Amino acid sequence: MNYEIIYNETSGDWLIFDMGESFELLSIHGSKDDAQETLNQLMSQNQKKARWSKEKVAAAA
Repeated sequence: MNYEIIYNETSGDWLIFDMGESFELLSIHGSKDDAQETLNQLMSQNQKKARWSKEKVAAAA
């Protein structure tokens, strides 16, 4: 997943988007620090999932 933090000048909020296969709004925050903390958590969760979801390689007979 490719995440991005974008500042919305109209509302004054910090938005986190998933810029991967689908353009999706994940969360809205009042400060950049809160958005960055959430982004770090999302990236950590994604790395943990990636470790456990790798396809099994067939063993040579």
